[in-house]
Amino acid sequence: MNDDMRKYTFSDIFASGDVKSIVIPPIQRDYVQGRMDEATKRIRKNFLDALYDALVDTPITLDFVYGNIEGDGKLIPLDGQQRLTTLFLLYWYAAVRDGVDYKDYAFLGHFSYETRFSSRDFCNDLVTRFVPHFPCESIGKELEDQSWFALSWKKDPTISSMLVVLDDINEKFSSVPDLWQRLNEGRISFFFLSLRDMGLSDDLYVKMNSRGKPLTRFEHFKADLEKRMNKLDKNVAKRIVTKIDGVWTDLFWKCLKVDEIDDAFLMYFNFICDVICYKRNDTTYAGSRNEFDLLDRFFTVRDQKEKDLVMENIRILENLFDCWSTLPIHPAEFEREFFSELHEDGKVRLFDMKGVLLFENCLTGYLKENGERGFSFGKFVLLYALSLYLCNREGISKDAFRRRIRIVNNLAMNSENELNDNPNRAGGNRLPEIIREVDSIILDGIVPQDGKGGFNSNQLTEERAKLEWTAANPELSESLYELEDHDLLYGQIGIVGLENADCFASFKSLFACNWDKVDTALMATGDYFQRERINGWRYQVGSARNQSAWRSLFHVSANVGMENTRNVLITLLKSHKEFSDAVLDEIKDDYIAGCMREKRFDFRYYYLKYDSFRPGSYGKLCKTADKSWYEVLVMKTETNLSSNTYQPFLMEIAPEAERMADDYHTVRYKDTFVSCGKDCIVLNGKAEMIAQCDGVDVEDRIDKGRELIASICV
Repeated sequence: MNDDMRKYTFSDIFASGDVKSIVIPPIQRDYVQGRMDEATKRIRKNFLDALYDALVDTPITLDFVYGNIEGDGKLIPLDGQQRLTTLFLLYWYAAVRDGVDYKDYAFLGHFSYETRFSSRDFCNDLVTRFVPHFPCESIGKELEDQSWFALSWKKDPTISSMLVVLDDINEKFSSVPDLWQRLNEGRISFFFLSLRDMGLSDDLYVKMNSRGKPLTRFEHFKADLEKRMNKLDKNVAKRIVTKIDGVWTDLFWKCLKVDEIDDAFLMYFNFICDVICYKRNDTTYAGSRNEFDLLDRFFTVRDQKEKDLVMENIRILENLFDCWSTLPIHPAEFEREFFSELHEDGKVRLFDMKGVLLFENCLTGYLKENGERGFSFGKFVLLYALSLYLCNREGISKDAFRRRIRIVNNLAMNSENELNDNPNRAGGNRLPEIIREVDSIILDGIVPQDGKGGFNSNQLTEERAKLEWTAANPELSESLYELEDHDLLYGQIGIVGLENADCFASFKSLFACNWDKVDTALMATGDYFQRERINGWRYQVGSARNQSAWRSLFHVSANVGMENTRNVLITLLKSHKEFSDAVLDEIKDDYIAGCMREKRFDFRYYYLKYDSFRPGSYGKLCKTADKSWYEVLVMKTETNLSSNTYQPFLMEIAPEAERMADDYHTVRYKDTFVSCGKDCIVLNGKAEMIAQCDGVDVEDRIDKGRELIASICV
């Protein structure tokens, strides 16, 4: 070791003869370890924990303190100010709590701040004028109650920090016996390096070492992680830290800007901790996302029983970093080999993720600015599946992985309600079981049985059936995958069915047409709409422009009538090999003509003939059980009735009429109130009957209504 570097405790540096005082110069920043932001609270806790461990267990050396000793024996620290100040406070606390004779700790009076007069005076008065009453609930409050304590001192950031740290020291060390003696046994030490002895000027040191710049969150995190791993296995700790400073950082350099790398590490560490959490059958719900809290939770050994568990967590951490850092190609290139934004043979379509690369998105967006999770559970599952493959890619062929990741993607897309780790929800925390199901699919190619509380059970059943079907019909696999990748299906093809492979292409052809015309052609083919089971009064139909309406119809849900929707759809798909707008118009027109020919005007007739009957937006109709289809309402919102809700018969009969705010079934035309009943049109309370047979109109009530409205103008 360099002769200029000597090891000291805080007390014996004053006894060395060279140092008569320690003075924090005006150019230094304030003492900050008492700040109350979350990062500083964590740093303070970690530092006091380390000092506590040193005093009750294993001694510690606090690295280097750099500075110069002036001719009058004044030590001017240029680096190490924060540590020295905390030691000053700890020594003072130990001396006054243990009743040490003042002459034995009088040297503390030679520690001073010159950053402000108030800081200097406070340090002097603390040592020379104050002894708390022990046991003491709050040293800070006792100090503030002293007659000599100036209220203006509370505005001094150094003093306010000292008050906080003194209270934390009191809380942490109050039960440590013989504290002063332990400190003087040399259990806490540091190396002091005199820059002048080395021939370095103060200015040069400042330029070289960016003096005063605080350590980043990541640097504190890395040190904390290393400390915890050292307690387990020093060789493992050395290997991990070497990778953090080497190949793992190189990985992030490939993907990101320089100033994003530290944050990226902490983002990915959060992802890894979530994996660990679910593998332990635990939940992240309502848990802290702070990286230091995660270290406490998953990388801290509190007793011997936890050692193996923590070592397993370290293994997972290392594997999930190594799998990406050892890739022979760029992570983005790897993802593009398997994923596409649109359907592409040999690749899996990632819906609603235009331009998103999962790994890079995790590094930049796993957490929001407020610290909450910003990565969807669906993305989490897919990134875990990718990482799992990379960890085991020697034993899984690329073709096998392509098939398996497609299955995981389909399951993730169709398990929106299941992808949740809230233990208080119906079904509880499903992520641990979902992780096990992903393991089975990626590692073994086996889709688990449903009913275990993981992915959506209907989708698991469908994926097992598709896996068997593609094995038996390999020549049709790509046509199935193209159907899965359709905008309206998101991987769930039950609305068409494997038994209707001849309809795969016609489904694509149908929905390449105008969706309003698709809606009318389906309604002309049959009553394809579905009633929402939960509320019982909303009905789902298609939409001229909204994909979510069709997805609601085509995906298994609690709605009543999906099998009927499927039957109508298959009938339409089998009627033509290819569809066009003209073909669909012909189907609609044929139905309208048949109704007019037979003089049978059911709801479908009106729905097809008059544009006002088709919701367009969210595809929602409203009809309660006590109303007929001739009293239906059209909704322009997704869930609730609104000012835009209207009665379509009245809209067609009198489009310029004023709608009533408190009655959707009535409009006012001039001075006449008009409503539409199941078998009549009512004008100012007088019913004009509509001819019907078996409850179905045999005259077009809209034509009749328009005649009645016209008569009002006469």
